[in-house]
Amino acid sequence: MRFPPIALAFVVVLLSGGLLSFQNEKLVVFGTRGRAEAGLTTEGGVTYVNLGAVLLSEAEYSSKLVRNTLVYEIAGHRLEARGGAREVRGDRKIVRLGAPVLLRDDQAWVPLNNLVDVLHAGLNKAALLRAGRLLIGDAGDYISTDFRSGDPSTVTLQFRDPVNPVIDTTEGKLTLGFRSEPVVMNAAKVEYTDKTFERLEFSESAGSAQITFHGAVPLIAKFEDGNRRIVITAAPAAAAAALPSPTPSPAVSEPATEASIPAKTEPQITGPPDTARPGTRTALVAIDPAHGGNDAGVKFSDKLLEKNVSLAIAERLKAELNNRGVSTILLRSGDDDVNPDDRAEAANASHVSYYIAIHAGQLGSGVRIFTPLRPAASPSSSPLFVAWEQVQAGQSDRSNRFAGDVSSQLAEKKVPVRQLSGSAAPVAHVAAAALSIEVAPDRNDESSLESPAYIQKVAQAIASAVAQGKARP
Repeated sequence: MRFPPIALAFVVVLLSGGLLSFQNEKLVVFGTRGRAEAGLTTEGGVTYVNLGAVLLSEAEYSSKLVRNTLVYEIAGHRLEARGGAREVRGDRKIVRLGAPVLLRDDQAWVPLNNLVDVLHAGLNKAALLRAGRLLIGDAGDYISTDFRSGDPSTVTLQFRDPVNPVIDTTEGKLTLGFRSEPVVMNAAKVEYTDKTFERLEFSESAGSAQITFHGAVPLIAKFEDGNRRIVITAAPAAAAAALPSPTPSPAVSEPATEASIPAKTEPQITGPPDTARPGTRTALVAIDPAHGGNDAGVKFSDKLLEKNVSLAIAERLKAELNNRGVSTILLRSGDDDVNPDDRAEAANASHVSYYIAIHAGQLGSGVRIFTPLRPAASPSSSPLFVAWEQVQAGQSDRSNRFAGDVSSQLAEKKVPVRQLSGSAAPVAHVAAAALSIEVAPDRNDESSLESPAYIQKVAQAIASAVAQGKARP
């Protein structure tokens, strides 16, 4: 549930001698209670944020000053900030700060660069600090994009919650400005090779976000699904101009010859063309959230089940790939029972380039990547028929390269990773570069499997590996 923005008042103080100057700056905060604003100030080259204002975006709190320590009590948690100290104490956690705590006007001001760690210690919640914006927990509304080529082409933006952006149109450009919504994209730019769209750019500044479409023709935005979906396409006049001119019919019709019969066209695949290898189709990725329905998988707790974790990771991965212009299919989108053979058949029927099965595990920490074992050669192989057990035979090298790319990307993001082999359905029966990825908790903390920041980090690494594989000659 979203609540109206919370009005927060801050006192502007100027001390003689210029020792401390509170500037007219703010941090836009998106939390459980909606959008709020927290004051910022700079002292000694360090930017500080009003901690109490940030906490208020999550829940009402009580505070008291004990000697030189400000104690916050919020949602069953406790935070202690001592003036002049370079640490903040949370529930059995201590956060080391880059600069000392400031106590001003019955509030604690902490270095902005340490705010994410302070919130994790005090609220046990992950947070993302972006340009002038803070997104706490699952507040971020990650946009998925779907490009469809045609006359005219369209780009569809899908949001979790209704949005009401400010729209600005200029010649060949359409901008959507989001001030009150926590929209996020992880790709700063998506290039299109298309006669309608040239590129999409995402930017953040001054606590707001902007999505700008650059087109070869004037563009318009259409709102659907209660403002949860925005379709960008050519303006009607531009769309009409882009259509080919009709060819006049001859006065006397002639029987169709073999040369005049239109060739059968292939179905459209969503996503921009693969510019890394001209003339090839855009990569299509099958994302398979493991388990579902009566098969819950690992039971981490009464409320935390593997089937739900795998689906959450899969949906985040879909958004990351779509943001990079890569087309995807989700083999399970709800809480359904889907047997392994049906999953493999769906991937093969769609002629996917990559197949990624998503699991969650209890043992250890980080991510484990399983590649299918290379099948033994079949004595009765046929060029027209490949046995079910032999489907991965021609894909083993691609699967292993893909696993190496994913491992490298995870290692760059400081996520522990192990690469293993093992044949199991459906991954062994998919005719594509195929992996089974098991995501274990971060630092043995099972609650991290619900952390948007951890899930995003893993999804970004996998999506980057797909993009790396597409670009490889």
